[in-house]
Amino acid sequence: MSTTPGDSTWADAGLVPPDSSQVPDSTRETVPVEPEHQPAAPRPDLRDEANEPDVVEQAQDLPEDPSDDYVEI
Repeated sequence: MSTTPGDSTWADAGLVPPDSSQVPDSTRETVPVEPEHQPAAPRPDLRDEANEPDVVEQAQDLPEDPSDDYVEI
């Protein structure tokens, strides 16, 4: 990143569009990841001390409760 005034400073700040030669190729293939390197499922228990049924219960999405709607008077 440039710290001296000039055209490169404007480009580094995102104020000037990059040259087409500087644009990264977005058609790259993804690299397969081995299963042992895949991240584990997120858990609400950061210390991994909770029982699995409790973690599953906390991860479930509940439907909206219609009784929570306010009645206009």
